[in-house]
Amino acid sequence: MAHVRLFRHYIHTPYLLMSALEVVLIGFAAFLGYYTRFQRWPEFTDYIALASAFALILVVAMFAMGVYESRVREGLAVMMLRTAVAIFLLGTMATAI
Repeated sequence: MAHVRLFRHYIHTPYLLMSALEVVLIGFAAFLGYYTRFQRWPEFTDYIALASAFALILVVAMFAMGVYESRVREGLAVMMLRTAVAIFLLGTMATAI
């Protein structure tokens, strides 16, 4: 399996592709959230920077919490806890800052 070296860490290519897909999905979720709140789509050129920053912050938080590790020793419950902490705690704090 191919690896990519990123900041002195080796990351499996499928996990890197999965994180790229998650950036796209989280960005779309930000647009969908805007639509749900205001009943209209935001201007793409105005909102793309905010949606991209939001998506990248969440993916970096998930990387920091080890969500994209290739071997999970603790089990599914701990992985769900890591994901929740990354999104709700780290992601919210970083977005607020």
